[in-house]
Amino acid sequence: MVENPSTGRPHAVAARVNSGSMGAKGMVGLGASVVVLLAAWAAVRGFASSDRIRAPAAHALTGTVFYRERIALPPNTTAEVVLEDVSTADRPAIEIARATIAPAGQVPIPFELPYSADQIVADHRYGVRAAILWPNGARMFVSTAHYAAFDSAPRSELAILVERVNETAAGADTTRVLFECGDDVFFAMRIGTDRATLTAPKFLGNDSIVLQQTDADSGVRYSAGDTVFWSKGDVATFQIGGRTFIDCRAARSGR
Repeated sequence: MVENPSTGRPHAVAARVNSGSMGAKGMVGLGASVVVLLAAWAAVRGFASSDRIRAPAAHALTGTVFYRERIALPPNTTAEVVLEDVSTADRPAIEIARATIAPAGQVPIPFELPYSADQIVADHRYGVRAAILWPNGARMFVSTAHYAAFDSAPRSELAILVERVNETAAGADTTRVLFECGDDVFFAMRIGTDRATLTAPKFLGNDSIVLQQTDADSGVRYSAGDTVFWSKGDVATFQIGGRTFIDCRAARSGR
């Protein structure tokens, strides 16, 4: 209590001061608690949010597509690269991913082929094929060899060789023709006067089989054991591995 000099009566200044001080301290303590709680809530919220939006690392195969012929790549052509599951030998390959590239110049054509890691199975076999297309979509060059997408060695960039469709070998009596049987099934043929070499598609092993010309009522026929190639004009029939592929068409350059 403090005495008022003018009245001589005490008043509770000290009490009010002490009460205000205690209230201030209480507010400071409450504010600190709120700050701590808000910080904790923000931290938990932040971790949960980051967990929800965290995306898996991007996966992609990279490399180049090229050919050996000394010819310029025509304008407005495109290249396509396809990742496939080729695990099942007696069925067509299953497409996993596809990329279409507009070349900025001549070969080699660089590519990046993104794919989803969720679609890759550890014990399956995967391959990559490529083609260069005319502006109308017809195939100009195609790959005929198997290019493994994944193996035990560290993955370097793929270099995919493509060969010209319906190319007649210069200075030789053989002609290379690619036949398409639908569902992305292709047979590559090198046809000579008395023999032909058949290259089977990936799901049949990519084997190369030499066939001998045999008699045919019409068209031309080549065979070796139970493997038969018979063609009349641009249409062919293939018998291989106990399976028959009919109405296969010679791929045209589009010119």
